[in-house]
Amino acid sequence: MEAVVVNSIIMLGVTGLIFGMVLGFAAKKFAVKIDEKEEALLALLPGVNCGACGYPGCSGYAAALSKAPLPVPMPSRRYRVC
Repeated sequence: MEAVVVNSIIMLGVTGLIFGMVLGFAAKKFAVKIDEKEEALLALLPGVNCGACGYPGCSGYAAALSKAPLPVPMPSRRYRVC
């Protein structure tokens, strides 16, 4: 009976180790690269996701600002953006 328990524990540990290694490899292989400029711009925006600027949210607006060759216009005062 003890051999069955010990074998089960060993197999569970080996299986967990293998899955952990595969997940670690997949996390590094498929990592999403984050644009630091976009993250800095997103930190400056209010984060209310109101859509007053014409983009689906503050993250979309920050992405447009970071990739735009020309300045992207800010929403007018007529549209209340916190």
